[in-house]
Amino acid sequence: MALAYATPGIVLGYRPLREADRLYSVLTPDRGKVELLARGSRKVTSKLAGSLEPLQLLAVEAVSGRQFDHVVGADRMEAHPAFAVDPSARVLALGLAGFLNAAVKPAEPDRRLFSVFRELLAAAGGEATVSERLLLRDAFLWKVSTILGFAADPARCAVCAGAPTMLSASAGGFQCAAHPAPPDAVRLSPQALSYLRAAHDLPLVSAVRLPLAVEDAKTVHRAVGLYVLYQFSGTVDPAILLRLFGDVGLAAAAVRS
Repeated sequence: MALAYATPGIVLGYRPLREADRLYSVLTPDRGKVELLARGSRKVTSKLAGSLEPLQLLAVEAVSGRQFDHVVGADRMEAHPAFAVDPSARVLALGLAGFLNAAVKPAEPDRRLFSVFRELLAAAGGEATVSERLLLRDAFLWKVSTILGFAADPARCAVCAGAPTMLSASAGGFQCAAHPAPPDAVRLSPQALSYLRAAHDLPLVSAVRLPLAVEDAKTVHRAVGLYVLYQFSGTVDPAILLRLFGDVGLAAAAVRS
């Protein structure tokens, strides 16, 4: 017997399935990421297709199925009008939704992921400078890395628990000056290290507003970019990663094979 359920959810993305159907990836607070089949949603007459837009908080009604659960209804609970008029905000949010869709496995619920993505959408849809948007990206990815068990502790050296001065994914995280710098190491000022600590602890909007010198911000971009590229290249399409970090000129060679 099919089981009906209702859940809040945010569409991360979708892919075509068969002639007229779509399979939607939806992030939920209690079920984790779920794959939901929407029959006929590729047709121009489909009512569901208009409701199941990415980057919106929806009230989703679904029925369990043999291979995929089926969407039977979706109502908008929360939208972000700025994404319709600000292409840069929408591109950033869609890029991070694509990252999350690839990095998160289905049916592994974690309310923190749902909360931080909802927080990201609210922050990305607000007024912000280019620098603030890049720091928002970095703070979000650092939080997600922490939730998924990949982020290192910026408070101590991973080797000897000393005061860190650099970040290297290949060496296991932050290191102090007592150890040789690996090829991928990025040296961090005290201000850049403080920002990474704050990005872990503070709400995204608060972290983005912290004062950070231009050079320190560039260092944070590069450090987080190299770290995320290294840690997630086995699960996330390198093209997604390189699009996210194209602003810091990271080469494809930085991605692990």
